[in-house]
Amino acid sequence: MGVVASRTAKTEYGTTSSFTYDALNRVSTSSQYNQTYQYDNCGNRQTMTTKQPFDRPDSTTTYDKRNHLKAVVLPSGSVIYRYNGDGLLWERTENRQTNHYYGDVDQILAEATVSGGTATLKARYIRGQGLIAREDDRNKAYYVQNGHGDVVNLVGLTGMVIGNSYSYDIFGNIAEQQETIAQTFKYSDEMQDASTGLQYLRARWYDPSIGWFIGEDTYEGELRNPLSQNLYTYVHNNPLTNIDPTGNWCTSADGNLSRPGGGGGGGGGGGAMVAKQDSRFLVT
Repeated sequence: MGVVASRTAKTEYGTTSSFTYDALNRVSTSSQYNQTYQYDNCGNRQTMTTKQPFDRPDSTTTYDKRNHLKAVVLPSGSVIYRYNGDGLLWERTENRQTNHYYGDVDQILAEATVSGGTATLKARYIRGQGLIAREDDRNKAYYVQNGHGDVVNLVGLTGMVIGNSYSYDIFGNIAEQQETIAQTFKYSDEMQDASTGLQYLRARWYDPSIGWFIGEDTYEGELRNPLSQNLYTYVHNNPLTNIDPTGNWCTSADGNLSRPGGGGGGGGGGGAMVAKQDSRFLVT
């Protein structure tokens, strides 16, 4: 079986990274951080080893009975996740510190730290079509997004930047970051784990360092759309214009196009679109 709709190389700012795949179309090596990947019998990424541990440390991942990411084991310790009955993220624990997440349908509206069975509000989030504001007991800050929907700044009530600024590469790696208020929503307005580097997209977790999901999509794709038949790629390899807020469904960032197949590349939208490529970002 050949590789279905998979990137073999990525050139960014003049630097080219290459990828190799196994017989099941899963990325097995990435040259960017000299990473090697192995998978379990369910198609989930199980280990990631690297020769550049200061950039991306080795990790081992485990999954629960419903195939949700359960833990990421790093040299510095473990990050443990728990989910509610709807399969949505409910709890994150690292270094004995636990955060609970409270939401409406699939959107996180508040988070709290938990100690001794008592939850203390950490932040609440105001949402419209996207993130509007973040409020805690000391600050209220408003999110500023770029045209793709990525958080680029936080501003105060006067409209002045309060010290939080972010920039990303094309697939969502944080290129530069400054924070005076620690907060978790970044690329494509979604939660990005600072310790693991993974992004929570509800049905699955996404790894911006290689531009792939760490587990298979449950949607197997469409014969008429080869891009949808790769179960790991993100937004049909077209992150210039597309996002995947569900882990199963690709949509254009402006909301005008959506199709199933999140795993089929994070969804179907990008397959029918031709994006103007910035010369810094050539994906082959």
